[in-house]
Order: sequence, then C-alpha cells, then structure tokens
Amino acid sequence: MPLQRNLRYVIVAIISFMTMVSQGYVKHQIEIHRFNQDPIYFKVEIASSPQKMIKGLQDIDYLPLKEGMLFIFKRPKIATFWMKDVRIPIDMIFITKDNVIQQIVTREDIGSLEKTQSTQRVSYVLEVNGGLSKQLGIEVGNKVKI
Repeated sequence: MPLQRNLRYVIVAIISFMTMVSQGYVKHQIEIHRFNQDPIYFKVEIASSPQKMIKGLQDIDYLPLKEGMLFIFKRPKIATFWMKDVRIPIDMIFITKDNVIQQIVTREDIGSLEKTQSTQRVSYVLEVNGGLSKQLGIEVGNKVKI
C-alpha cells in the first residue's frame, strides 16, 4: 500500500514537471564558448513544438538580458524567420548540428514581414536581444553547448 501511494506521488510529480517543460515554464541553460574569453551563459525557453516555433518571441515587450528562445529542428534545414508581431529587436544566431555558430543576424525592423534565412542547414536557432551578440563578443565559429 505505501509503495502504491509513493508511486502515485512520483507519477504526479513527473506529469507536473513535463507540463511545465512543455509550456515553457522551465528554462534551460546553454553556454556559448567565445574565442579567448570566458563562456557566456543563457537561460532559454525551448521552442520544440510546432506551436512554440510559430509563436517564438511574438507579443513580448521585454526579454531579460542573457535570456532567449532556442528553436530545435528535428533535422538540419534552411531556417527561415520573420519579425511578424515581434516587438523587440532580436539577434538570430544560427547553429549547425555540430553546435557551431554559422551565422548571426540582427533584426531591428520590428513587425516586418521580410524573411531572414540561414545560409546553410542548421539544427538550432537562438534568439536573444538585438545587438547582444556584438556587445558580448559572440561570433561565427563559436561553439555552443546545448
């Protein structure tokens, strides 16, 4: 009987945790290893579901420093993004399957329907505050630990 009760608590805890993760309440930490500098750490929300990928950073008015959204693709692809309903400038950091930054694009044209596309197939895209990559010395070729 006590074993069944404990098992119920464990199941409820697992379901609660999975719900929090799927709804973006749990932030994951990633690190970017810059050339000749200490790593930079970001807390990111994972956009792995189709709904999260479509919404992205739309409709937010503020993004804390060193936080962002990480888009994860099942297979490497040419990634395409736009600024529709995005209210803040953002950097789009395109990352290869080998966890290397391949391209960084700063978009300040809030709400624009103009598309930004990766120049190569990527497995991840990290969105952070606009201009932050340059400010922190994040460059193409840096390694990312996800």
